Amino acid sequence: MGGSLEGTYGTRCGGRTRRLGRRAVLRSVGALGLGLTVGTVVTASDDDPTEIDACTTITAPGTYVLARDLTAEPERTGCIEIEADDVTLDGRGHTVAGGGHGSDVTGVAINPRGPRAGTLENVTLENLTLSGLRDGIRARQLDGGRIGDVTVSDCGSGIVLTEDTWNVEVAYNRVTGCGSGLSTQGDPDIGWSPVGLAVEYNDFLRNGTGIFIGHLTGNSRFERNRIVRNDVGVLQAVFADENTVRENNICQNAEYGYRNIDAFWTDLLGDDADPDDRIEIGALATENYWASPTGPSSFGDPDEPFEDPETGRAADGDGDAISEGLDEGVSNVRFDPFLDAPLAGVGTDRAP
Repeated sequence: MGGSLEGTYGTRCGGRTRRLGRRAVLRSVGALGLGLTVGTVVTASDDDPTEIDACTTITAPGTYVLARDLTAEPERTGCIEIEADDVTLDGRGHTVAGGGHGSDVTGVAINPRGPRAGTLENVTLENLTLSGLRDGIRARQLDGGRIGDVTVSDCGSGIVLTEDTWNVEVAYNRVTGCGSGLSTQGDPDIGWSPVGLAVEYNDFLRNGTGIFIGHLTGNSRFERNRIVRNDVGVLQAVFADENTVRENNICQNAEYGYRNIDAFWTDLLGDDADPDDRIEIGALATENYWASPTGPSSFGDPDEPFEDPETGRAADGDGDAISEGLDEGVSNVRFDPFLDAPLAGVGTDRAP
């Protein structure tokens, strides 16, 4: 259900190393001993990085670095698959590329086997470029870690966090030209949920949806991001709750700056549900800049602008549009107070 919702609704706002030869390394420990599939070129060193120069599966803790640009192999789930705790992957600025926006391969797949493998802990990705893939990065059942200084373009989704992904930091990444920049997605039928995410100082530019706060995403914060020139800046699904979206520049998004989806139970369960029962979860999105000093506008330019659900302030500005809730004339986005000037030091610009 979450995937279908996303599909349907789917720039700026103003140490010394001792190296061993490949044959010596493979002869002494074997490729599998290094946590890599056989045939991958590796380099051992005193400070423990392991070099990767082909698509591979990482099965042991440690620090890994890309030695060159990689092209995704169509028969793999991910060009690089991570199946171990306590892994750091440093791309060193190299690129993992696929066959274009319609590719079926993910660039980096964290815990691709999901429930069969249990939860992984503490995986860090950094200094990596991904392009032309199904998803740039997809993490399933991950507890702790960081995705930082990653650039993603021309992918179905830039970064996907799903199925009990907890306490992950997503910071200083730049995602452009994807169906969604960041997608957090649980499963209300099973109870999987992304929780405790810290999404800050990212650029989500010219995507279908900048940030998709999907089902069961909770207790997460989305702060100091640049969310600009997407079709929809932020899309919040029905079952996402207790999240904070603040101090972002949400600007020049074509349809909505923020769309929060409310629903009557009948919309989801059909005629067996009580037609008066509703799923209505507010969105806390105060202290954002909405591309105008006058604040956000109301989607569709109604004769009577939508009101803030708490303060009653009208969304009658010239900025990006916000959505209406189930009560006519009342927004389901808490936008008041808002900022009257764009924030400096947001997105991939380092904080002052």
